Amino acid sequence: MVVGSALWMWLNVTLWDVGFQLRAEQMRGTLESNWLCPVWRIAIMLGSSLTKLGTSLMLLACTVIEFKLFFGVDLVKGNVELLLLIFLLVIPSIYGLGLAFASLVFWVREANAMVFMVRGVFMIFCGSAIRWRCCRSG
Repeated sequence: MVVGSALWMWLNVTLWDVGFQLRAEQMRGTLESNWLCPVWRIAIMLGSSLTKLGTSLMLLACTVIEFKLFFGVDLVKGNVELLLLIFLLVIPSIYGLGLAFASLVFWVREANAMVFMVRGVFMIFCGSAIRWRCCRSG
């Protein structure tokens, strides 16, 4: 549940950042001029997202500290190296989902409703919904 909650928070931040980045450029009127620049288009789409990776890693560290202090979850009993490997392997897929989501937001031209819908679906798949259900019943 801890890993699922941390993954859901990371995915949520990524969806908001990547989803709104292209839409904000479009609303400002700078997307067309940026898109015509002689740079890689993937650099335009991922440029701000990679800078936010540090912020996301700080959020994950705060999440681990929060679970340790408030809930008494000890991650040292588990295989920490395997957990770090999993998070390193998940980085490309999270940002790939973010890029797919950004293109969907760009096509629909509405980011808020799309983020709320997609993050609700991912909450179920990451295991966060199980945590809330267990806390309510017990």
